[in-house]
Amino acid sequence: MIAVVGIVENNGRILVGKKVSGNSFLAGKWHIPGGKVLPGETDEIALKREMKEECGIDVSVGRFLDEFYEPVADMRAKWFLCSCDDDKLKPGGDLADAKWVDKKDAMEICDKDAIARWPRKIKRFFG
Repeated sequence: MIAVVGIVENNGRILVGKKVSGNSFLAGKWHIPGGKVLPGETDEIALKREMKEECGIDVSVGRFLDEFYEPVADMRAKWFLCSCDDDKLKPGGDLADAKWVDKKDAMEICDKDAIARWPRKIKRFFG
C-alpha cells in the first residue's frame, strides 16, 4: 500500500489534523495529514484529493521530501512539500479538526506515535 503525506505551508505555518475518535491508528491525535493512494491515482492526484476531503483546501504539490516504510502494515508513506493559498479549513473525512501551527511547534503538537513514523529528513525539517 502507498500513502502520501503533505506538509502544507501557508504564510509560514504548517497544517496539522486531528483524527476522529475511534479505534484506528492515531484516533483523536494530531498529525500531518495524508492518506492512501487509490488504484489509478498518481501521488499528486491522491494528495490533492486527500487534502480536499480532509481539510477542504486545494493544495499545490511541490517536491518529494522523503519516505517511510512501515513493515507491519506493509505501507510506504511518501512525504511531499505542498503550498496552499487558502487558510480557511473545513475538516472532514477522518479528521475531527484541522489547524495551522507555527513550523517550530509542529513536533510539540503532533502525537509521538506519528512522529516515530516520520522519516529522518522530516524530523530535521521540523527540528
